[in-house]
Amino acid sequence: MEVLLAIATLAMVAAAVTLTYSSGFQSLNSQTDDLWVHSQLRSHMEEIVSTPFAALTNGVRTVSVAHHGVTNTLNIVWTTTPVDMDGDNMPDPGAVLITSTADGVSLNLLQVNHEGQVQKL
Repeated sequence: MEVLLAIATLAMVAAAVTLTYSSGFQSLNSQTDDLWVHSQLRSHMEEIVSTPFAALTNGVRTVSVAHHGVTNTLNIVWTTTPVDMDGDNMPDPGAVLITSTADGVSLNLLQVNHEGQVQKL
């Protein structure tokens, strides 16, 4: 009888430990996916920063990467919206808000055309 009780106790402990490891691995996989999405968005924003101001437009780009035999595909959608910088309710031609979105994550970037001048915004 004691042996049966010991085996049942060990089985319950093993089940609890297995569940803990399983949920931990699922959390790590989710974090890895989120990190990949954020990394791709930041990389895309760096490309936008290096784009000449006159060439900024809306667009879509698909990024794919293979990892451990699985190909992940991500669609990055970005929009450019003129911004009112001086409060006169008119969008300024020298400033745009760029919003990049992928997989429910968004990053915003305010791009200003200085035309070679340094000014306080």
